[in-house]
Formats: sequence, structure tokens, C-alpha cells
Amino acid sequence: MLVAVQAYVDDSGGKGQGRVFVFSALVAMAEEWVAFTDEWDSCLKQSPSIRYFKMDEAAGRDGEFRGFSPKERDEKLKKLCSILNRRTITEISCTLVLEDFFKKWAHRLGRPASEPYFFPFLVINEALGYEVLGRGLREPCEVFFDENVIFGPRVKAWYPIIRAGQEKLLQATMPIDPLFRSDKDILPLQAADLTAWIQRNLHEEGWRDFEWLESHLNLIEVSPLSRVLDAEWIDSMLNHKYSADEIERNREIMHAYKETFGFEWPPKTKVEKKRHRGNEKKR
Repeated sequence: MLVAVQAYVDDSGGKGQGRVFVFSALVAMAEEWVAFTDEWDSCLKQSPSIRYFKMDEAAGRDGEFRGFSPKERDEKLKKLCSILNRRTITEISCTLVLEDFFKKWAHRLGRPASEPYFFPFLVINEALGYEVLGRGLREPCEVFFDENVIFGPRVKAWYPIIRAGQEKLLQATMPIDPLFRSDKDILPLQAADLTAWIQRNLHEEGWRDFEWLESHLNLIEVSPLSRVLDAEWIDSMLNHKYSADEIERNREIMHAYKETFGFEWPPKTKVEKKRHRGNEKKR
């Protein structure tokens, strides 16, 4: 399917890595990403060359940035930022406050919903649907997530159920099937790695030595659809009163659950529970 809008999403942080877990989605028209990819690839190859970009490696001057002086590293970063900044790109971020999540909610949930990856994944895909609607389009966008060998298959297994729980108009613009790819192969994911790193650090350590990045990425539109999933958000979810429409959609969710996993909720056998957690596909 040819799509008009594409999004590239990377994550940063997680349990044992800091205060927050972040998804950063970069959204643009498909033709924008074609031009971006050519320019980004050319910049990577310019001397001093790197095979791929990761912001953690740039910040620590290790990995692909090993041997770079601070000046060389900053110049490379500025060139890459300029490629991102001159495109018409919107960033949507979702930030989960880990302490609030584990204190208030995770213990009430089974896997995979109790994992920090799950709800930000749900929120980002919803937001992408709303972003497409806001552009006046009525067709699904395409989304690429940086591959995650543990959590990726689990949330992907649940995605048909997540999508079934939305209003029909939103279902039409949400991604049909989120894709997981390596950021070494899909270059726009490297740009999302940069913005995910920034979002995480703004919630934890601040800009550190990279406050100058803000002025070099000032043309990226920050979407009002961005969310912080903190104690207040969790309380709103726990105390939510379901409308008649939402109750009806819950029936659709149960139908999608059975279609996806091959049995009715809740899972009863060990095999069903394993499949429910996204660890085994329906045969």
C-alpha cells in the first residue's frame, strides 16, 4: 500500500536506566523521508565518516565516534541536525514516568501491559492516528519502530486488539501493522534516536553539554499530541468511567482478542497465558 504519511519511532530509557521511558516519533510525508534518507546517508559518509548514528555514542565519543575530538563530533552533529531541521517534520513524544507507573499501576497488570514499553506504544500509535486526521487525511499512516527483540513481538501481537479499541474514524488512520526494523538499515530511525535521547535527557539530566542542539532543531514542530504518562495520567485511567460507546468497543476488543490469540479472555492454560504475553504466536 502506498501511504502519504510515515513515522519513525525510537525509544530511550527503561527500567533500571533512569526515571523515564520515552518514545519519540518523527512524522512527515513519505516524499520528505526519501529526500532525508539520501542526504543523511551522504552526511554519514563525509569525512570523518561513520557507518551509522547513535546519540549515546556521539555524547560519549565512543562507538562510531571513537577518536573524534569534541569539535569534530559537534560539527558532525550540526550537519546531521541541519538535514533534519530543514525538512517538514513533526515530533510526537510519549514519556512514561517509571516510578509512578510501578508504584500505582504495574502491579495490577499482567504482562505485557505491566512492562513500560506497552502503554507508551499504545499512546504513540493512537497519536499517529490523530496526527493523520489532523492533516485532513483518511488513510492509515505507516510506522517503523526501532527493533526490540524482547518487547517488540509482544506489543505487535497485541496491536490488533489495541486498534480494535479505538473509534472507527481513528482506526482508519492508525497504522495497520507497526513494523520493527534496525536503525542501521532504516536511516530515519537514527534521527528518531537523536530526538528520543533529547526527550529522555530533558526529563532527567537536562541538555548536559548539548543545549546548542535546541537551536539546530528549532524548526521541528512539537506536536500537542505529545504526552507525559505520570501519576496524574495513571489516576485518570484508573478512575475512568466508561461511556456507552466505550462499553460497546470493549465487546469489539474481546472479539479481536479471540481472533488474535485463538481463545477467549481470560487465558486459562499455560499455553494460553504464554500466548497472551506475546511469547507465542497463534497456530
